[in-house]
Amino acid sequence: MKILIIGTARSGTTSLTKGLHQSLGESYSVHREPYNKSTRTYWGLTYLYPYVWEDNSIVKMLVDQVPTHHDYPPRVTGSWFKGSTEEYFMEVCEQFDRVIILKRKNYNDTLLSYCHAMNEVVSKGKYRWHNNYTQPEEVDTSTHGWYIERAYKMLDKVQKATGIPFTYYEDIYSGDKTKVDLFISNNNLPIENDLLHQRLDPKLRYRKT
Repeated sequence: MKILIIGTARSGTTSLTKGLHQSLGESYSVHREPYNKSTRTYWGLTYLYPYVWEDNSIVKMLVDQVPTHHDYPPRVTGSWFKGSTEEYFMEVCEQFDRVIILKRKNYNDTLLSYCHAMNEVVSKGKYRWHNNYTQPEEVDTSTHGWYIERAYKMLDKVQKATGIPFTYYEDIYSGDKTKVDLFISNNNLPIENDLLHQRLDPKLRYRKT
């Protein structure tokens, strides 16, 4: 089975990827943000477009990370995708047995979480994206807020183009096991429910206040 997870930054995609991997087992490979240009020197020769994803793989992509000429580095071989974001995801989704489009209903939570992280990068020069943190009462969104606004619009377009219903962060990370069970059932995932319950427990969320 091939599983694709599409989402925005700070929407739970990393934890879901890890949870599915732990639940499905080591026979599955994991590919996180293959077209993230901040890691392009590492990924550049690994995921040349068009890339054929192998069986038993879990792939996590952020919606704004597409292998276009503008966003992805030059390479010796391979090519660039020459269409819109929604056209790319319509194409790549055809390779996968399960596609999960993950979104937070609460836009403001996503906005504040992302801007807090980016402000930490600017002020301290370093930030560990997947560590626990305490968010201040006031978060400046003036510099980096545009990114989340754009990402949400892109995700809405991808959802509309593919016709795949959203999976909501607030449901699968709610602590309500029946909602996690419904997510597993709706996606026909061959996993032990209890393992995913543990991984998606809201007690494990990064933000502690």
